[in-house]
Amino acid sequence: MARPPIRVMLGITDLDVGGAEKCLTELACRADSARFRLSVVSLAPRPGKDERLARRIAERGIPLMFLDCRGWRDLPKALGRWSKWMRLQRPDVLQTFLFHANLLGRIAGRMAGVPVVISGIRVAERFASWHLALDAVTAGWVDRYVCVSRSVAEFSVTRGLLPPHKISVIPNGVEIDSEWRRGRAGLRVGGVPNLGSKDATGTARRVTFVGRLVPQKGVDVLLRSAATWLRLFPDTMLQIVGDGPQQPRLADLAVRLGIEGRVAWLGHRSDVADILKTTDLFVLPSRWEGMPNALLEAMAAGCPVVVSDVEGVAEILGEGSREQTVPPDDVAALSRAIAQMLAYPDRAEELGNRNLRRVAERFSWDRVAKMYEVLWDQACGRIALDL
Repeated sequence: MARPPIRVMLGITDLDVGGAEKCLTELACRADSARFRLSVVSLAPRPGKDERLARRIAERGIPLMFLDCRGWRDLPKALGRWSKWMRLQRPDVLQTFLFHANLLGRIAGRMAGVPVVISGIRVAERFASWHLALDAVTAGWVDRYVCVSRSVAEFSVTRGLLPPHKISVIPNGVEIDSEWRRGRAGLRVGGVPNLGSKDATGTARRVTFVGRLVPQKGVDVLLRSAATWLRLFPDTMLQIVGDGPQQPRLADLAVRLGIEGRVAWLGHRSDVADILKTTDLFVLPSRWEGMPNALLEAMAAGCPVVVSDVEGVAEILGEGSREQTVPPDDVAALSRAIAQMLAYPDRAEELGNRNLRRVAERFSWDRVAKMYEVLWDQACGRIALDL
């Protein structure tokens, strides 16, 4: 007799477009429907700006609930609603993503009697020690943790004081276009996407950053380095894709550095994959990470990269990490590495093609989804635990 499907509830803080949110959506939509029954919960209200992820989940017929939590005052009500919905859905496994969903989910899960609670850890949280403290205090309510990289797992044990026997490592994934191949001077192969009036002329070489404009991402370091390499390469523009609270301050810094005419602030975009396919070099000068999705997406577009050597980066790049990484917060090292890539485009192209092959082999969403399915099977005792 066939076993009944394992009921898996995925919980997250919100469903705005981001790395963790994409991961949840891919898992929900790619899981083997013959073996798993999925449902999804978001603490926050339905996204107002970009509903792509919520729409994709709903179109697959997956039950989706928004708890409409807008702040700390709404947490008790959200906790009660989530616990009640768990009792209705009766999940065998609760898999959560991001700090607030992790914390509230493990409480609601235990209130509702969910057999297995799994929390996801996506960054090495170096500057919010209270997050680490709450995770450690409530570790007894968690059966397994999923860390996105070995470096995040090591941090979670040494600094987060989480029990090592509960930790598994499953990387982020990325969509792979099997027909995409980058040629010499990548931006000229696929044409120039419609980047709007803020963009430079289509003839410029493009160095691109993608991410939130927050201190973690080190865009201030990138701008300070750009004051050097933009002078050396007058045919080059810097594109900043993303928005965030630091945008006015960063734009003012570009003015003070005298490079405002060479920086295109593109804001939040839904066509990031197309932008990356037409960029010559991707740069991510983060101060800390977990396993940066923007880096995976850039590699899937065949981009050569220059990135800070922070958590998860070396694991993503593999043998290509030495030539494509610099220490975090090192303006001079970042400037040299970017200038090297721009000065030797043939080598940059070779690195970009190597990056594309690596993510295709190791970080496809189908491969990542299968790793989660094995974890859920293990957690429910259907296959032996690998601790």
